[in-house]
Amino acid sequence: MMADQRETMQMMYDEATRIGRITSNLLAFARAGSKERTLVELNEIVRRTFALRSYHLTTLNITVNLELDDANPKAWANGSEVQQMLLNLLINAEQALTTIPPPGRRAITIRTTTAGDGGVRLQVADTGPGIPPDIQEKIFDPFFTTKPEGMGTGLGLSICYGIVHDHGGRISVHSVPGHGATFTIALPRDARARQRTTPPPMEIPAAALESEAALSVLLIDDEEGVRRAVVTFLQRRGMHIIAVEDGSDALRVLRRERFDVIVSDVRMPGMSGGEFLERLRREHPAMVNRLIFTTGDTFASDTSALLREAGAPSLVKPYDFAKLESLLREVADAARTST
Repeated sequence: MMADQRETMQMMYDEATRIGRITSNLLAFARAGSKERTLVELNEIVRRTFALRSYHLTTLNITVNLELDDANPKAWANGSEVQQMLLNLLINAEQALTTIPPPGRRAITIRTTTAGDGGVRLQVADTGPGIPPDIQEKIFDPFFTTKPEGMGTGLGLSICYGIVHDHGGRISVHSVPGHGATFTIALPRDARARQRTTPPPMEIPAAALESEAALSVLLIDDEEGVRRAVVTFLQRRGMHIIAVEDGSDALRVLRRERFDVIVSDVRMPGMSGGEFLERLRREHPAMVNRLIFTTGDTFASDTSALLREAGAPSLVKPYDFAKLESLLREVADAARTST
């Protein structure tokens, strides 16, 4: 075999091996699995996640530096969720760097360290334009985004927030405009020996504190990301919320608990929003005037007909969370007044 043929064969072998690794990583990432937690190696999760984006990052002329602790830090965590969190942060940094015109420096650094408090640290730093100080406190809010319409839903960082705090950890950002951004995740090395802490709620105006603290919400949505985001936001606003994925689950919850407001998606597998409304009218008629519909498909004739017939207020996905919060209070206040 000639030298150029050997080179071609080696290149084909290397590419097939690379594709095999990516496929394996994708399967590991996408596998539904359970919520089981084990002692996971952060360095391995970083390598596996980077492999999923390495080719795309190369095409964008983005350099990635892996600064992995030789001590091989471990955390008691769900590996798939940690990988999802890291992938969201990596994509977020990638999108920030694409705003830098050539020949600007485009680089991402991923670090793992063992902390002195017995925990572990994971950092994702980029050389992008940075985050303005006035929005740094908002970036973890669900659906908050500075990206142009159609370029993002604003769920990525709020999902990261939810995953980190569900693991008993903390996430923070440090950024100086023009000098990039660094996201730091702190996780307990072994959360089995620690009491999980609830993330502190956002500051709430004193005038609204009493009504918001008492507000209870039942959310019905088949999209896990949306459920997680809404739960995170409303809990931070001091509200009580239970989230389920379809109308059947909601009806079971309503047999044991009452809510100030019900927020239901229109299109869901299993029991749809329309079917849920019919059951609500029969089994819990007093709750009908507490219903809010959400939908991303207002142009469909059946959806439009349902919204008109129901007479319930509605929000179009992806909805602004300030509007959601305002509508929740309006519906709850109106229901209290009518009783």
